[in-house]
Amino acid sequence: MLSSIKERIVSKVDAATSNGKVYIFLTKSGAYFCILILILFIISLSYANSLAYLCSFLFFSVVFVSCHLTNFNLYGVEFYRLKLADYYFEDEEAKAFAGIKNTGEKTRFDIEAKIMDSPSSFASELRPGESYELSLSLPKRKMGLYKISRGNINTSFPFGIFKSWKPFKWAAEYLVIPRPIERPFPGTSTSSTEEGVVRNSLQKEEFLEHRKYSNESLQRIDWKLFAKRDELFLKEFDSSSGLCFNFNESMVNGSRSEVLATLTGWVLRAEEAGLRYSLKVNGVIIESSSGRVHLAKCLRAIVLKGGYVE
Repeated sequence: MLSSIKERIVSKVDAATSNGKVYIFLTKSGAYFCILILILFIISLSYANSLAYLCSFLFFSVVFVSCHLTNFNLYGVEFYRLKLADYYFEDEEAKAFAGIKNTGEKTRFDIEAKIMDSPSSFASELRPGESYELSLSLPKRKMGLYKISRGNINTSFPFGIFKSWKPFKWAAEYLVIPRPIERPFPGTSTSSTEEGVVRNSLQKEEFLEHRKYSNESLQRIDWKLFAKRDELFLKEFDSSSGLCFNFNESMVNGSRSEVLATLTGWVLRAEEAGLRYSLKVNGVIIESSSGRVHLAKCLRAIVLKGGYVE
């Protein structure tokens, strides 16, 4: 039930928008370096020292070249996708996966990507036309719906004197759900009874068709067909005659957080087992169904309409 983040990654991709501008400014070490050059230049003027003159102009040339290279190192580098999980659990080490691509004609070096206030992730080299997927950590969150509205790509190549960055805007969001509490389904007193009910329900269902696998439960994969075609397909069944669970917050005793955590556990396990289920929480009713879209509706209702109170 507590599936990995990779297994929860959504198939859709959110695109980023940018004004195409690259901004540049001195780094902290770059500022110290420029102050050192200024001091050296003042000394050369005071003592008419030709060697100090030469060193001053040499170091100034390094600054000028660094500014040029750092600025142009980001040209052609773009965010082209951001993949998020269907949901994350509270206080989970959540991750997003950002794709960057070099659309320019030259190799780019030491590229960092960042979204919101997350730690940056690093790509050491991007050849022309090459794309690279970076794993970005998201901050631990409490239950809720969170938006990702901005990100940037930056670099301080080659000498770390300057830092240039290109901002991007996102229109993405992700759901943080309660960590589920393991409790038997309503009407079943123990986990063994629950397994028997689920097994009997699945045996009543009639096979309809095959559908291509897309990061869903492994329970309904047709392994015989996989052995023949070397491709994953899910078995689709007619659940109209099978068991349907009606999950209601009134069925759970405990604090509000325990109620929501229990409902979360029920819908996740019902979905994993391929069962039909409905949900009623805080006056919101979601009719019985199953599948990824239905699961997303139920989890969203639990998070946004559950009235969680610490």
